[in-house]
Amino acid sequence: MKLIDNVNSRLVDDLKQTIRKGSRLHIAGASFSIYVYETLKKELN
Repeated sequence: MKLIDNVNSRLVDDLKQTIRKGSRLHIAGASFSIYVYETLKKELN
């Protein structure tokens, strides 16, 4: 398992490398925001 602390290792960077066309992503978190979506919009669409 990889530790992602959003300081030295950011979740958004890891997701950008991992998400591919056809990938399914489930997010459960109170802090997932519209700003995170904006950063990942290309990968999520």
